[in-house]
Amino acid sequence: GALRSLAERRRPPGLVADAFLLRAMAASGWEPVLECCVRCGVVGPHRAFHVPSGGTVCVHCRPQGCATLSPGVAEHLSALLAGEWDAVAVSSPAVARQASGIAAAHLQWHLERDLRSLPHVDRGDHAAHRTETPGARTAQIS
Repeated sequence: GALRSLAERRRPPGLVADAFLLRAMAASGWEPVLECCVRCGVVGPHRAFHVPSGGTVCVHCRPQGCATLSPGVAEHLSALLAGEWDAVAVSSPAVARQASGIAAAHLQWHLERDLRSLPHVDRGDHAAHRTETPGARTAQIS
């Protein structure tokens, strides 16, 4: 699980945290809708995420206040939810960063409060972990 992955440094802590938060939200009934428009159900991919609605929205249903997703962000979030780490590993740092922000915003919307500890999660450079073998130590990048 997540703790073993962190202990063995198999995956970047930020990605493990994002996957954990997304899976915890899914278990609580707050899984973000990523494959189709949350409002009308038309299958995506869609480039807008509306936090109050709980997922991606199509161009016809897009309300004000949506985040515009960069290409690959919805797929990255889906891969984190499904534990498809090979797909997560090929995402760029920019995609991982935006996905992390979307996951945090979605969580905090449903909790109705900010999580002050989220900024303290080690986000590091997830590319440094791509070729790492289990149990290997990685230098921390500030």
